[in-house]
Amino acid sequence: MKSSLLAITITALLCAAAPAIAQAGGDARYRPPPCSDEHPCATVFEQNGLFGVRNAAGEVTVPPTYPRARMASELFGGLHGLIFTYNRYNRIGLVGRDGRELSPPRYTNANRYASGLVFSVDGDDHTRCAFDLGGRQITPCQFTRLVPSSTGFSGDQRGTPVYFDYVGRSTATPPEIVQSQAALAASRAREAAAAPRPAPIYSRARALADGRNWDDALRAVLRGPAEDQAYVLLAFYRNGNVTDTRYGPMLSLLSANRTIFETAMRGATPAQGRQLTAMRTAFNDYEIRRAQEPGPTQSSGGYINARTVGECHSSGGTVSAMGYCRR
Repeated sequence: MKSSLLAITITALLCAAAPAIAQAGGDARYRPPPCSDEHPCATVFEQNGLFGVRNAAGEVTVPPTYPRARMASELFGGLHGLIFTYNRYNRIGLVGRDGRELSPPRYTNANRYASGLVFSVDGDDHTRCAFDLGGRQITPCQFTRLVPSSTGFSGDQRGTPVYFDYVGRSTATPPEIVQSQAALAASRAREAAAAPRPAPIYSRARALADGRNWDDALRAVLRGPAEDQAYVLLAFYRNGNVTDTRYGPMLSLLSANRTIFETAMRGATPAQGRQLTAMRTAFNDYEIRRAQEPGPTQSSGGYINARTVGECHSSGGTVSAMGYCRR
């Protein structure tokens, strides 16, 4: 009895923080139910001075070959149904609650943590491996250091840090950091979803363009999104008329901000891009013709210097897309 207790380093770190972790949704530890009629477990038996294991049906699953065997729950709380077996060299083995041998006696120490069990193996490196509370092996036995963290185990493999969560998934980042980052991202997503969505800053520009307030629409969108710039320019190109009160001011403001064509193209669809190109060509033509006209009543190169639509039509001309009177 004493030798068995000496062979096991009882490190019962039943963390008080474990319930809080579970409430936060980050605790994936397996907690086996106590052995009962509803959840039957294997049992230890002795025969001719040696110990073996029978499953819940009474069948011998581990022959009586070990000098000692004990229910793990006698030594550590929460290890319901697990069985420790010992060979003559006092090495420790593990049998599951179904009576199946999970590991023959090969470990020198068994440490109990809130996260599970950590077994040590003698050798040059004194390697360690972890099992959950149900006896399932979580990590391979190849780590020189293996201790519980808030969400699993952290260890060292030849100088390289390693981390495992409660179900054995390895990661280069401590699971608790991954968990906190995920919780923070989820919290921010919830806050963003709950926050009122402000109206787009430049939605006013589209409303002004729809109301044919051309120059005000252009002023509102000069530093706005490219999509809104394309909307205002094309609305003017398609619907603008020389009879509009804001038509002339729009042309003057457009002359002073010609680079808007380039920025608007970034927010345009392919079809809008073709229309913007046509509009820019027409506007360039308008600018050239305006610079070449010698006076308000003379005509040149197929253009008529009409000031109104009626004057243009009476002179035998038609109004172009940019409001220019063409023969």
